[in-house]
Amino acid sequence: WEKNGMESMQRTIASSDFFERHSPQKLGIKKIFCGFSGGADSSALLLFLRNNADKYGLEVKAVHFQHGLRGKESFDDAQWCRKFCESRGIDFIEINLNARQALKGKESYEDTARRLRLGEWKVLASQKSCAAALGHNSDDRNENMVIRILRGSNVSGLTSLRELQTVEGVLLLRPLLNFTRKQIEDFLESENSTDWRTDSSNLENESLRNYIRNVTLSELADIYDGAKEGMMRAAMALEQDALFLEKATECEWKKLKNPEAKLGVDFFSKLHPAIKIRILRKWISSEIGRDYVPGHELLSRIDDGISRLNKIKDKNRIDLPLSGLKDMKIKVSRDAMRLKMRETGRRRQKKTRWNWSKTPQINWGQWSIKAKTLERNQIKSLSGNDMTALFDLVKMPQDIEIRAWSNGDTMRPFGFGKTVHLKKIFENKKIAEEEKTSYPVFCLPDSREIIWLGGLRRSDFAPVEKSAKVLAFTLEPIHKTDS
Repeated sequence: WEKNGMESMQRTIASSDFFERHSPQKLGIKKIFCGFSGGADSSALLLFLRNNADKYGLEVKAVHFQHGLRGKESFDDAQWCRKFCESRGIDFIEINLNARQALKGKESYEDTARRLRLGEWKVLASQKSCAAALGHNSDDRNENMVIRILRGSNVSGLTSLRELQTVEGVLLLRPLLNFTRKQIEDFLESENSTDWRTDSSNLENESLRNYIRNVTLSELADIYDGAKEGMMRAAMALEQDALFLEKATECEWKKLKNPEAKLGVDFFSKLHPAIKIRILRKWISSEIGRDYVPGHELLSRIDDGISRLNKIKDKNRIDLPLSGLKDMKIKVSRDAMRLKMRETGRRRQKKTRWNWSKTPQINWGQWSIKAKTLERNQIKSLSGNDMTALFDLVKMPQDIEIRAWSNGDTMRPFGFGKTVHLKKIFENKKIAEEEKTSYPVFCLPDSREIIWLGGLRRSDFAPVEKSAKVLAFTLEPIHKTDS
C-alpha cells in the first residue's frame, strides 16, 4: 500500500489506479455523491469521477453545500458550481445549511459545518450501494496530522483521513489523498479547467488549520527540502500501525457476548492500554448510537476507579461522568461497567394506555395527540407529514400504549425493509441526547412492537393500501402561555 501511495507522487491523477485498488464492484458501489465546493480539489475530484464513471459503471452526482457564512461570495460559488456541472452534463444538488443558527456550545463554525455536512451525507449516501467522495489531498492529510498531534491524538486519530473509510454508516472515498496540490492543478489544466473558485476565508490565518497550512507547513517546506514527502511517508507508516491496532481491537470486541449491556471489568483490565481506549470507544459509541471519542483522561479515571474499588471493601460502585454527554455516566462496579442515564431535573413521562376510539384526544408531555378516522380520499393532504401517521383502520387495535424511548428500542420503519434501533433514527434526525425522551413512542398493547416514533418515523405496521377507512394519529405541540 505504501508503495502504491508513493508511486502516486510520480503519477498523474489521470492515470490513478484508485478504482483498481478499491473496486466499486467489490464494494457494491453504484452511485457516488461528490462533495463539490468549486475549489481546485473538488473540481479535480469531480472530473476524475466523471472520467471513470462509464468504465466502472458508476452514477456520479455533485453535491454543493451552502453554509450561509460568506454572503454573496458563497452565492456566487454555488452559481459557478451549477454552471460547471450543467456544461459537463453532471447532475447537481445544492443543499443549504445554516451553520450560524446550528452553532452549539463551544463549537467553531468549521466544526458545525462539518457536523451538518455529515448529517446530510447520512441522508444521501448511507445506503450500501452509495458512497460520498471528498477532495482531500496529501497537503490536507499533513495539516490534519499536525492538528491531531497538538490535540494529543493516538495513531488512529493522526491518520483519520484515509482513502477508504466508513464514518457513521457513510462510506467515504478520497481518491486524491495521495496527490499534491501541484498535481491537482496540473490535472485541471489538462482538463481545460483553470477558473476554479477560491474561498477567501482560507487565506486568513485566524483559524488553527489555516495558520498551519499558510504559515507553519509553508515555512517548514522552505527550511527543510522534502518535508511534505517525508510527512506523507510518516502518515502512511502510522496508518499501517493504526490498522494493526484496529484489527486487534476488533478481535477483542468479538470476544464479548453482549457488549452493549455491560463491559466486564476483568476482561477490560487485562487489555493493553492501546486496545483499551479503542474498546472503550466502540462500547460507548454502540450504546449512544453515534461515534464518541473518549479522551485518555477518561481511561485513567476508569483504571483508577477499578483500582480503588479493589482496595476499598465497603465501596461497591463509582460513577464517572462523560465529557460531552451531560446526561450519561459510566457506572463502574467490581464486575462490570454499565452506561446509564444520569438523573436530571427533566421529568420522564409515564407509560400511558390510550383508547383512541373513546378518547380521541389526550395530552402526553409537550404534545397534544389526536385520533381521527378518515376516508381514503381525504388523506392526500396528510401524506409526507411527519407529525401525522396513517394506519389501516381495520388492522388497528382499540388501545395503544404511549411511552418514552428506552435504550435498545427497535422498529421496522415504513419502506426500509429491516429493523433499526431508534437511537439510529434519532441520530439521523439530529435529535440531541437530552431531547430523546420527549418524543412519544407508540406501541401495540402489551407489546414492545413500535408502530410510530411520534414526529419522526412510522413503522411498516398496518400500511394504508386498499382500506376504505384510515386512522390518523396527529401530534401538535402544546403551547404554554403565562396566565
